[in-house]
Amino acid sequence: MTSNRREFAIGILNYNTRDILLENLDGCLCNGIPADSLLVLDNCSNDGSLEAVNERYPQVRTLRPDRNLGYAGGMNRIVDALDVKWVVLVTADCFITLETVDGFRRAMESAASVAVAGCRIIDRRTGRIQSEGGDITYPLGVPLSRRWQEAPDRRGPGDLSDVTYIDGAVLAVDRSKFLELGGFDESYFAYQEDVDLCWRARLRGYRVVCLGSASASHATSASFRRHTSLRWSLSERNRIANNLKNLELHHLFFALGYEALYFGAITVGAAAFRTPGYLRAYYRGLASLLRSLRNVLAVRTKVQGARTRPDREVLAHHPKMGLVNLAKALSRRAALARQMGT
Repeated sequence: MTSNRREFAIGILNYNTRDILLENLDGCLCNGIPADSLLVLDNCSNDGSLEAVNERYPQVRTLRPDRNLGYAGGMNRIVDALDVKWVVLVTADCFITLETVDGFRRAMESAASVAVAGCRIIDRRTGRIQSEGGDITYPLGVPLSRRWQEAPDRRGPGDLSDVTYIDGAVLAVDRSKFLELGGFDESYFAYQEDVDLCWRARLRGYRVVCLGSASASHATSASFRRHTSLRWSLSERNRIANNLKNLELHHLFFALGYEALYFGAITVGAAAFRTPGYLRAYYRGLASLLRSLRNVLAVRTKVQGARTRPDREVLAHHPKMGLVNLAKALSRRAALARQMGT
């Protein structure tokens, strides 16, 4: 293994994806990733995941909290448990190789200011690119993956680009910077916490980078496949929370104005787009956010007090997207998602 094991460790987060998890561990070990660099945290699965790992791979370290911590809490617990320089965080349905880990090493070593690094993620169902980093649109804060569903191409080892966020299916973090940032926001439970972490990192002056020459394969939302409505609710609630926490006040007021327009547009347009399920999920997410608004605003105070870069610098890298262009982009993604059965 090219990477120094004292510098890197790999944490895999699992919830009720036993067979995929075992396949993932098989792949890691067959690709030359040492068993003692792996840690599996099982979020209280009821499908025998943890027992299967302990039986088949007794050399792989495992953790099981006393409750389901969600993505954010589970990943935070993994980082706490791994006393290394850099941690690769992977969901059980995302498959990495030794080459992927070495790509992360190159990315993290490229500059002392790098806090989060990612790689190209290939959609396992289509063989096309699911993400190569991403952009957070302004003013609504909708994250859009770069090169989504484009055909893969070959990239050189030096192909490193700055992005506004990294997909949480697989990312590498500088452990000391991650802890300085406070880790993932555990109030999110799942979805958009990767966007929030990267946004907060850039507010502190750190870089978020993606390496297109290394890749991982993603089976996509294996844990939430039967809970589409919950996935949408969490995603929308946390998207709005990201704006509330991370934008300066004048940009926040502008974003909230656009949110009001968005609220009206989807309320009226749900029938035309045949998305009544999404509309209900959006309403539930909004109601959940309002119930937790006091806590979100308390976190906002901390985030704004710790930032070192103004919005005029940070938002320069957020594509400006009005409602019309955003609707077109989202409708294309929704059509492709329906074709792929999500």
